[in-house]
Amino acid sequence: MRSIIEKMRPFDAHQKALQVREKCGIDFYQEHYHNFIDIPCPTCGSRGRDEFVKYGFRHKRCQECLTLFCSPRQTDTELLQYY
Repeated sequence: MRSIIEKMRPFDAHQKALQVREKCGIDFYQEHYHNFIDIPCPTCGSRGRDEFVKYGFRHKRCQECLTLFCSPRQTDTELLQYY
């Protein structure tokens, strides 16, 4: 008998959704990265230190308040276009 989780989120469908999400993120990054802007921490305005890269997006951790954020990142207009 399949587990409750497998019934709610079939493995194959979940894997496909992850692949689609990754492709969309990479495609968006490649199309718009030239318009990205550097930003300070959105919480306190301090500098961030590189933490990791996902789909091309650089994630930083604020050295003061530990907020995780992307910089450089898309403009507000491009973010609305993405969503």
